[in-house]
Amino acid sequence: MTMTMLLNAKHFFLRTASTFDVYLSIYLSIYLSIYLSIYLSIYLSIYLSIYLSIYLSIYLPATGFSSSSRLNNGINTKIWHGKT
Repeated sequence: MTMTMLLNAKHFFLRTASTFDVYLSIYLSIYLSIYLSIYLSIYLSIYLSIYLSIYLSIYLPATGFSSSSRLNNGINTKIWHGKT
């Protein structure tokens, strides 16, 4: 390779680096937005399902509000369905 070819290659890479950075930033922003939206939706659905199952099975029966008639000393307290 001659010196002019090296200088032309250097000039080419320096000239196209800005457009490459722009394309890379656009690609990364689109990719990260899609990836994060999918990841967060899956993570939040799993987290909320675990949290709600623990809340409905442990915390809510301890407060006395439940849809089961076996709790609260056999008193039928189906308040979720509007019945007492």
